[in-house]
Amino acid sequence: MLTPPRFLDLSVLGALLRDAGFEIEAQYGGPNQEPVTGESRSILTVARTRTAH
Repeated sequence: MLTPPRFLDLSVLGALLRDAGFEIEAQYGGPNQEPVTGESRSILTVARTRTAH
């Protein structure tokens, strides 16, 4: 089975989300909340919109 390539790494994904007004709360490498590694097939991100202060 072929694994689709990952187009974004953590830093790029984080920058895109921050630029779009989101704050990252957590990032996982799979549905069981395992850490993101170079072998992770996914990056699951929990983010919310930033609140204005």
